[in-house]
Amino acid sequence: ALYVVRSNGLDQKSFGIQVALSDWTPDGKQIMFASSFDGKTKKDNTYLLNPDSGELQHVGKNTDQISDVSQDHHRALLCHWTNNIDTNLWLHDFQSGKQSLITPETGAMYSGAGMNRSRPRFSADGKFVYVASNEGRKRDKAFGKIKLSDDGSINPLKYIETHDGGRLEGFSVNACATRAALAWSEPA
Repeated sequence: ALYVVRSNGLDQKSFGIQVALSDWTPDGKQIMFASSFDGKTKKDNTYLLNPDSGELQHVGKNTDQISDVSQDHHRALLCHWTNNIDTNLWLHDFQSGKQSLITPETGAMYSGAGMNRSRPRFSADGKFVYVASNEGRKRDKAFGKIKLSDDGSINPLKYIETHDGGRLEGFSVNACATRAALAWSEPA
């Protein structure tokens, strides 16, 4: 069940729902998560929760995770896993409610890699999405970015860093989107 507590341990509050927790939004005001609520739905729906007011905002259906919310709070980045080696990213526009696919449905993986808290992220200006992907590679993921289009068209992934023979296990982009920390597994 989802609980929220202040960092001093006071004011614990239970929301009584089972969730797959993502993180806080960049402004620290809402919690990003997925839940089926009734336990009967096969696919989760994704939500934002304001723990102060209790306001729950439905963000997307048939998606598995809210990966990020843009700093201007205009868009959310949603992830859908088809299977263990096929994921896609969707852009959710908060104003229109429209969801747009931003990765080609090619059987490639677009994710945050394998490490905890490593997930696709918006750039600080919201014009790019940083991802770990194996698009055009065998199975090993590398670090790249996808330029977001205003017209909804899908732009190609551009790799920023690859590591021949190694696999990207995780990444973290700083809040200013000026640096990324990359964790690589080395070949044996």
